[in-house]
Amino acid sequence: MVRGNLIVKPLGARISSEKEIICTDPFCVLKLGTQKKQTKVHKNGGKMPSWVPEQFVFKVDNEESMVVEV
Repeated sequence: MVRGNLIVKPLGARISSEKEIICTDPFCVLKLGTQKKQTKVHKNGGKMPSWVPEQFVFKVDNEESMVVEV
């Protein structure tokens, strides 16, 4: 059984989609169990957004994976 805090610092992303990006203001969503956190929108971040120095703390209680969406 694993319990404690998980600190996540989303630095940025490289969006490698061949398709044209409609939204140029990306953000990142992090999910761990029932907890959900979201970064601020990176205005005009395009295919190389960054979210430095954002940081999130998740309470861990046996979760085995985290979902990250950009």
